[in-house]
Amino acid sequence: MNQCHAQGHPETGGRRQGQEDSRTLEAKAWAWWGPAGGTPGKPAARGEPTPLLLSAGEHRATLLVTRAASAFFLDGRAQDVLHDLQEAFRESPSAARRQFQAVFSARDQERVRAQAQEAADLGFARFQEAVRNHPELREDAGRELLAPVIRALRVLLRLAPAGAQPALGIRLAECLLLAGDAASSRALCERLLQLPRPEDPAGDHAGDCAPLLALRGFCALHTGDSRRALEDFQAVVEQGAPHLGGCVRALCGRGLLRVLAGSAFLGTLDYVTACRLRPEDALLATKALVPWNQRGLLLAVLREEARGMLQQSPRLGPSRAQGRRQREAVETRSPAAQEG
Repeated sequence: MNQCHAQGHPETGGRRQGQEDSRTLEAKAWAWWGPAGGTPGKPAARGEPTPLLLSAGEHRATLLVTRAASAFFLDGRAQDVLHDLQEAFRESPSAARRQFQAVFSARDQERVRAQAQEAADLGFARFQEAVRNHPELREDAGRELLAPVIRALRVLLRLAPAGAQPALGIRLAECLLLAGDAASSRALCERLLQLPRPEDPAGDHAGDCAPLLALRGFCALHTGDSRRALEDFQAVVEQGAPHLGGCVRALCGRGLLRVLAGSAFLGTLDYVTACRLRPEDALLATKALVPWNQRGLLLAVLREEARGMLQQSPRLGPSRAQGRRQREAVETRSPAAQEG
């Protein structure tokens, strides 16, 4: 764990002329806001913890929130604010929340949440653009852009209302997987799938669970659990009114598994269907969610099958068309096709 440097992060740049030293500002902020609790300018209420009674983690969390508040009120970089808040909640969630509520007014708390949401949205959009524009299919692009997005999402999950947390959790799980941390992403998906839903007290995973199931399927794929991956992809595709984005990803995942199992034609059909539903989502899934070392094979198979599909016409003659139909019939009777 990095130590808490009073001079702030290097990205903040030098001080303007006449600006007080950050150590002095932090000391003033601590003196003004007091320990973890109370009202600005007034001592903490009786029974609230004081610095002498705080553990090391709680004390550090309190200082980090205080430094985040200093940067926020001095119009510092949003990433500096979010970095300190993330570290504070990591050190001690209870102390960090107590100090956050003490030093930020309700209006300022909303401004912090808005900054975090903007950082998450803009950062993820930049990542998507980097993936789209990256020419090499077999390389992961833009992963370095996800670190600030993950930071912002983790802060938002601590500060956002309960109703907004499931959607934030899904986006965090997605970013963790895209950043290469399939184990953490899968664990988060498992926790989110177990959350009670007022509209679905029986726990039937449908509709709103489709994005999570598709993500968990790709997590299983990255960790070598093909059976679980196929089960999750199949569950999404079979839903009566599937979540469109989750369905496109599930089709891409199932298509890859079918190609790997030797059912090239059926796998290609899954990708054709995904592209018809949402071509941009299908492209991003192929270039970012499919494991990099399987994209080359996938591309070669899709090209070959697409060429064969385009060649199907009455001019091919009855023998060629009949051969194609026989091949489709054999693949349709295969176990992978029966699962579909």
